[in-house]
Amino acid sequence: MRISLRQHKQKDGLPQETILLFIINYSLSISSNVSGVSRLPT
Repeated sequence: MRISLRQHKQKDGLPQETILLFIINYSLSISSNVSGVSRLPT
């Protein structure tokens, strides 16, 4: 994830794009973690 963020940052040169991608990746990871946790017995 860090490498992809750096590549996008170099290509676009826009901090907002990097932040947006980070938020999307972060939210996706959270949703995937939540779905994985919901499957496991707590």
